[in-house]
Amino acid sequence: MTTKTINMYERYGDIIGLRYLAESIFDNIGDNIDEIVVDFDKVEFIGRSFTQEYIRQKKKQNAKIIEINASSSITNMIDWVVKTWK
Repeated sequence: MTTKTINMYERYGDIIGLRYLAESIFDNIGDNIDEIVVDFDKVEFIGRSFTQEYIRQKKKQNAKIIEINASSSITNMIDWVVKTWK
């Protein structure tokens, strides 16, 4: 199994709110990746616009996506957007 880890803090900083940033998360992943680990360590906040686009981009991936080190505020935002997004 081939795994790729994306460190969100190193890429975008501790506050991530812009939709276009989510568009670039999965760029240049490659074709032979089975699992993508999205590491939210040190990220304090993700905005609703970012989260909506993150979920959209996540659904496009063939690889399994795993979020790690996400604070309760991040997991709550993701859960909330999933529940309320039409």
